[in-house]
Amino acid sequence: MTTDPFAGKWTYRSLLSDPDLSQQFDKLEFGRGTLDIQEVSSPVLGGTIGPDWQLALHGSFGYGSPMQVRFRGKGLVGVSPAGVTASFYAVQES
Repeated sequence: MTTDPFAGKWTYRSLLSDPDLSQQFDKLEFGRGTLDIQEVSSPVLGGTIGPDWQLALHGSFGYGSPMQVRFRGKGLVGVSPAGVTASFYAVQES
């Protein structure tokens, strides 16, 4: 049994930061995918994000108000031959 409240499959979407409020919302998409988070050992987590991004995830979660999760993904994005490293931080609102 997992003690990680973030373990499981989550939908991921990210947007480009553009201060131009006239920019159409559909033009701001940067990425989307499925986060598959697994608890390795409390509070360590692992997993992947894909399918277009192929990133291996490693991080941890913490209890509190609000609960939080931090992880780093390393791997490939799209068809780019260069590897990427991305950092993620999220909180669970009640």
